[in-house]
Amino acid sequence: MGRGERLMKEDFTLFCEKLPVRNTPEQKRAFAAFAEKYASSRGLDFSMQKNSSAENAIMGDVENAEIILSAHYDTAFESKTGLTCVLGGGAFSYINAALKNALFHRSTSVPNKYNVNDNSSGVFALLQLADRLKDKNAAYVFFDREEDGLKGSRLFYSQYRRRLENIPIINLDCVGVGTDIGVLYYRAHMREYAQKMAAFLDEQPFSSFSSKVGYGFST
Repeated sequence: MGRGERLMKEDFTLFCEKLPVRNTPEQKRAFAAFAEKYASSRGLDFSMQKNSSAENAIMGDVENAEIILSAHYDTAFESKTGLTCVLGGGAFSYINAALKNALFHRSTSVPNKYNVNDNSSGVFALLQLADRLKDKNAAYVFFDREEDGLKGSRLFYSQYRRRLENIPIINLDCVGVGTDIGVLYYRAHMREYAQKMAAFLDEQPFSSFSSKVGYGFST
């Protein structure tokens, strides 16, 4: 394991130890404070989007971003298998993937004791992207209450519906396990988008760890 991989694993372990569960109001306030400090240290705007049902944490400028990356930060009651969701132009596509190979360099083999896969893995991946892409025009959204009826993402959609029709969104959920990468789309006009996404993923160094990278239609 290289120095970079070791440091990333250490950071991930520290994150899981500091904020292992994010379900109660106190736990969520602690995460929001952490996220605000993280954003500030990287020169990113920070805001909370709230209603009576959910509180989303947002880094960056959604209205002017060229891409939105997201993950739900509330934690599951049970562990789940690997799933990454990609949304673009108002349509939903899904990637069953081991994105840990891309972001974690296969270094985050931490026992799923504190909801590590669902969804500390997605949150940490999003934080890493915010750090590595801080010079890019991107926004990062941490959804609340995904495990309780997608309430955070529904709140976000209700405010930014028109914006989301013209901007790609990549959502990271349970990215700590898996082997194959597959991009699925369910609307015909998304076929070209899914094809380009699969081709891009197939060109990345981490794809050598996967047995298959492809795309297809899903009803």
